[in-house]
Amino acid sequence: MIHQRLTLDKTFIRFQGYGLVASDYQRLDGWVERLKEWDQLGVKEVYFFMHQGEEVNTPKTVDYFMKKVRDEMGKEIIVPKFV
Repeated sequence: MIHQRLTLDKTFIRFQGYGLVASDYQRLDGWVERLKEWDQLGVKEVYFFMHQGEEVNTPKTVDYFMKKVRDEMGKEIIVPKFV
């Protein structure tokens, strides 16, 4: 993660996963903690772009992250149903 000073109330994050390895989940958990801090500092919009080397894994990554943000931050996030 990059630890910089926020200059706006919105941010864009690009997350690269590595095949659903344990460190993917650890880094996502770290981002949730960072987003909690930023939320308290007044960040209003977060654009979180993520992908995996093999895109078949991206929906699983997105699902994990969205549920984690919803559950830990109390945000109203509708988790899509993947087909």
